Parts: sequence; C-alpha cells; structure tokens
Amino acid sequence: MARLRGLLVTTALTLLVHEQPFDDAFEDAMSAWCSNQADVSLLSAFAAADADVQARLRADVRSHISVLRDHLGTFASSWRPQTAVRTQVLLSGGALILRDDIDLMVGSVADPHAALSLLDITTAPLGERAERTLRYHALVQTLRSGVVPLRVAMFSTTTADCLVREVDAVVLQRAVGDLATHLSTTAVAA
Repeated sequence: MARLRGLLVTTALTLLVHEQPFDDAFEDAMSAWCSNQADVSLLSAFAAADADVQARLRADVRSHISVLRDHLGTFASSWRPQTAVRTQVLLSGGALILRDDIDLMVGSVADPHAALSLLDITTAPLGERAERTLRYHALVQTLRSGVVPLRVAMFSTTTADCLVREVDAVVLQRAVGDLATHLSTTAVAA
C-alpha cells in the first residue's frame, strides 16, 4: 500500500501542476493513475485489501495530497513545468545505465539563460538518503543535458519538510563518489 500511496501522490502532483480541480483527492488521483496503467497488480492488491486497509489508504492519500496542495503553489507556463520525467543515461558504451525519475522539473536547458530546478516528492520523512538522492538527480540530469541544474529539492508530504540544494561542482563530485561507492559495493556483493 505504501507504493500505491506514493504513486497516487505523484499523480496528484501532475494534476495540481496542470491546475486540474479535485472533487475528491483520492478518487481523482486514483482515476488519473488508473487511466495510464497497464499493470493492474497494485490496483488488484488494493481491491483485495480489507475495508480498514482501504479506508486508511484513502485517508492517508488525502492527507498527503492536502499537504502537497498547501505547499506547492502554482507554476506559470513560461516555467515549463514537467511532471514524471523519466531519464536514462548510458555510460561506458551502455555497460552502465543510470535511470532516474523526477517528479517535477521546472525550467529549461535550451534557453539562453538556462535554469532548471528538480523536485522529488516523497511520502516518507526526509532521512539520511535524501542528500544522496538529490545529488544523484543532479548528476543524472547533468549527464543527460550537459547543463548543470540550478537546484534540486526534496519535499516530504508527511512532515512538510523541504530540503533544497544549489548544484555546483562539489555536489556533482560527491554524486560521482556516491555512484563509485555504490558500484564497488555492488561488485563486491556480486
């Protein structure tokens, strides 16, 4: 249910960014999410859950969306907001594939004054992994576009905490170090 909760909240983000009205936050997010899904396993798990689990999820999703709505604000179309941006970067001739999902990307790398900000939404409290996640987002976006994003941020719909980092050479160097550590740990485990 936690995975479904996260998917519904990020679906609601898309609806909010594009200024779609909500009659019921849970039902509207569920309808929008279902309209884009071929895999019905999460929906089947929800339907098979008992009434208490379903009610808790409905209330939980409504609460998370309420926090998101209260803190998100609006985006001018000139900011070019994009939601659910999937990125894949091939390195070393395709031997290494970096994949990333950005919940909200605002700005452009094509303008003369390129400025891009990335936002990750989480339904969990911000923890020690948040910094690494933000660095990873910055690294993948830089490799993909050749332009360093201006900033990366993570927002928790559980606590309404927001972590914002300006992206510079130090952030990107740490991201490369994080990736190297992960790859060496993975190679040792294999």
